[in-house]
Amino acid sequence: MAIDEGMYELRTILQTSMVVTGSGYTPVTGSNVFLYSWNDGNNRKWRFTKESDGKWLVRNASNGLYMASKSSEPTNGTNVIQWTYNTRGQLRWNVIETGETVNYEGYTCPVVRLGNYATSDGATWMLDVDGAMTKNSTNMEVNRSNSNDSQRFALVPSELMSNDYPVPANLGWTYDTDNDPYITHADAGQTQMKIGWRFPTTWVPDESKGYERRVRTRLMSKSTSTWGSWSQWTQWADVDPYLRGLCCYDANAVDGSFNTSSYKAKEVQAEVRCTAEDRHGHTAASTMRCIVDPVATIAMQGATKDGIVLSVSSDYVPANYTIRSMEVDGSEILTEPVSAQVVSGAVSLTVPWGKLRLIPDDGATVTVRYSRGTDLFASINGGGTRDTTVTVSYGTAPSVAPRVAAGEGRTLSVSHSAGVTSVWTSNGESVVGGTSASRVLYPFGDSLRVLVTLRDGTVYVADMAAIVGNPAHAFNWAGGSFLLELREGEPLATDVSVDREYEAFKLNKREWESVHYQRTKSGSIDATGAIVGGISESDRRDLDALVEQGYVTYRSPFGLVAQVAVTGYTLTERKRWDEVSVSMKRVTN
Repeated sequence: MAIDEGMYELRTILQTSMVVTGSGYTPVTGSNVFLYSWNDGNNRKWRFTKESDGKWLVRNASNGLYMASKSSEPTNGTNVIQWTYNTRGQLRWNVIETGETVNYEGYTCPVVRLGNYATSDGATWMLDVDGAMTKNSTNMEVNRSNSNDSQRFALVPSELMSNDYPVPANLGWTYDTDNDPYITHADAGQTQMKIGWRFPTTWVPDESKGYERRVRTRLMSKSTSTWGSWSQWTQWADVDPYLRGLCCYDANAVDGSFNTSSYKAKEVQAEVRCTAEDRHGHTAASTMRCIVDPVATIAMQGATKDGIVLSVSSDYVPANYTIRSMEVDGSEILTEPVSAQVVSGAVSLTVPWGKLRLIPDDGATVTVRYSRGTDLFASINGGGTRDTTVTVSYGTAPSVAPRVAAGEGRTLSVSHSAGVTSVWTSNGESVVGGTSASRVLYPFGDSLRVLVTLRDGTVYVADMAAIVGNPAHAFNWAGGSFLLELREGEPLATDVSVDREYEAFKLNKREWESVHYQRTKSGSIDATGAIVGGISESDRRDLDALVEQGYVTYRSPFGLVAQVAVTGYTLTERKRWDEVSVSMKRVTN
């Protein structure tokens, strides 16, 4: 391809990021020429002009000096320097086309060799990279002609940089020119994304000055969620400007669409700069994304012993969904998020009973807020969340309802001929997990919702009226419970104390073998309450079992819930009731 006069960068074929550079921004005769990594400085740009005899002058765009061989009688390794204009052959070069081209940032660049006219033929002594090295400050010299890459260079078109030109601000894109261009994420399928930016009043585009822009793209694989390589930059092109207020838009839209069956996102990187005549300013850069914005269909599937089961399907897979909020009548009932990944079809997502503040009514409308995808979606549509609603349905209740009643010791007695798998209760503030046993702790002073799952898979929901009684201390462990009502004291009578040795030894009946009495907090807790009508033999067995158990869950009537190590109890017989004081130490984990 024919070589035109103009401004070029000389990039070595050894490594095209390395540019032939002139030393100094001010003219100093004899200053050096060397190889250096690219930046947009004018000392890395050379103006090629052709004289009438076909010889070329190569002039540095920064200091105005000419590239020259240091000697009129060169030998291998003769230095290349910069010099003021004269008529000697050392300042003149033979631009020899190799017939090859390279694509560089959207430009098709000819590959050339530069022969020095220190001798008459201009084909013996060639511009050469010292030692074919590509390190910063590698010297440029002339050597006898050879076929090495160190003597071959790509001519990349360039323009002068001006530090006086302002840099565009707030570069982004928008769907139209009625909105400020601050969007960095957009839905897939957008074909009319307009690049825009804020401009200073000192640089309003007119016939003498304007803006240039270039773009490049890359795609994210749907199957691997990894980004592919960037495309080559498009060539710098003049902007067809549209002004609104202090915003300037490129009227030529950028295509943000892509094949969503193969890719899940397209990333567009844009650069814009001020330009006038043959000079340009520093670039403003921004990276913007068009992404697949998946939507979930969430429906009530039923309930199990583990929790409420939701069906989640997606209009785009694979996709990740996290339920972040569940509200009933404006009140939040979810204590922490739950997640599911949809790979194909629909998946079941269980919201555990333990993550619900209350058990919603059968038929209640629940507003579900979910986030979707990955971090790609975090900056769009209100932080990447959507709302939907589901109607609670626990399925078909058993034809014969379970028997749910207040049992001995202020517990719930739950039974059914089909067998009870689990029982869950709620007092409107917290959910208490049941065990495989059919008896759970009954709270005091509040109505109670009970959810029972039977062995045949059916679910039953019942509301129990509050039992009116005094607040109580409650102790629960696997297979047992014990409660003490609060009473005001009377004069003491006979005292009986039972203490447990709590040195560091294994307890046969405790649940976690790694927990022992050494790991308790300093200080102790005393729970004092009354047994109306006097203590029975059954009560004594329960107390002894409590102490023998050692590690239990303690709930105080004042809201404290703690894992404790029971160290003993004291029984005081009174006139109308017996008083019991249980001593405990809190377990550290």
